[in-house]
Amino acid sequence: MTGLFRNDRKPTGQFSIRHFLAIFSIVLISATTLGCAEPPNKGDTLTSILGGEHNLRRMAEKTEKNFEAHGSFFLLMGDIHAKSEEKIVVKFAWQMNDGIYAIGSLPLEKIRVRLSEKAASPTISFGFEPGYYPCFGNHNIEMIFQELVHYAVITCKESDWPINVQLPLNKNQ
Repeated sequence: MTGLFRNDRKPTGQFSIRHFLAIFSIVLISATTLGCAEPPNKGDTLTSILGGEHNLRRMAEKTEKNFEAHGSFFLLMGDIHAKSEEKIVVKFAWQMNDGIYAIGSLPLEKIRVRLSEKAASPTISFGFEPGYYPCFGNHNIEMIFQELVHYAVITCKESDWPINVQLPLNKNQ
């Protein structure tokens, strides 16, 4: 018998490079294909959640303050770092494609406004990169907004978004 399964060879107890590469290839292929299962419905998960225009029910602006401090010491020497951050976020209730209202929030910098007299009621649409993300299901709207939504466009009538411009020089008048 010739080839890989020859009987005339004596077992040496050594592990050859060929055996190592074969086992390594099997492990590598199985490890990379484990997390790559096809989605159950093969649809675009993110588009099914965020796609299209959604009715906007409520909207509020909130200032969030974050404070973070880190320190390290060794004997008599040490170091402390502190960071305080204040950002304005917009919280809103929007109707998902399945009819359920969800609460979402985005930083003010990610909100865009389109004024249209044709808008019957205020709507919101989202800018995102379409794709299948198995880690972000319907249950994790907050993580979807933090990681995958690039911006939101609110469409409303001009009367729903009044002009409120206060220039720094006009505050004393």
